Amino acid sequence: MVARPTCRKEGAVKSFTARFGSQVTAVLSGFDRLVFRGTLLLLVRQFGMFHCLERAGIRLLDFKEYVRSTTEQLKAAALADVRKLGRPETYLGSRREGRTA
Repeated sequence: MVARPTCRKEGAVKSFTARFGSQVTAVLSGFDRLVFRGTLLLLVRQFGMFHCLERAGIRLLDFKEYVRSTTEQLKAAALADVRKLGRPETYLGSRREGRTA
């Protein structure tokens, strides 16, 4: 029989601080990365995007402008937070450019 660690991922910080608490001066917690998994079932079904746009009141003729406008709103909101926090704005030309070792 192989002994398994008693702490799980969720309790790793608590387990660590319980064990080494006398040597820990502070604990910083937060997200390093967020990963969203799943599907948007309404969109992947036949005519899914059409129904989604219909519910939002977007005509197919207006789709291009709707997407551009939505993209700009998202970018503006993200960059506002970046600037507010004083973080650098870095454009990555590909997904491989931002990878850390």
